[in-house]
Amino acid sequence: MSRRPRQLLDGGCYHVIARGNNRQFLLTEEAACRYFLDLLARAKATYPAKLYHYCLMSNHVHVLLEIATAEHLPKFMQLVLQGYAR
Repeated sequence: MSRRPRQLLDGGCYHVIARGNNRQFLLTEEAACRYFLDLLARAKATYPAKLYHYCLMSNHVHVLLEIATAEHLPKFMQLVLQGYAR
């Protein structure tokens, strides 16, 4: 059974988790972590958001943020995750 679509609200606070495929390692080097943080900063500048907390782990990432416009949350994460995947 699939889950119901996420309800997004303007000014909402969201805890987002991103994992590698098959839980493979993503952030194994310090340079990779710095690059990921740079992408977070770029996304924050592009889509107004308050970044409250993040936790970068070797095989997944947690981000706690408040986004001004609800429809920007998927675009925010797409910029970060696709940018990192490239």
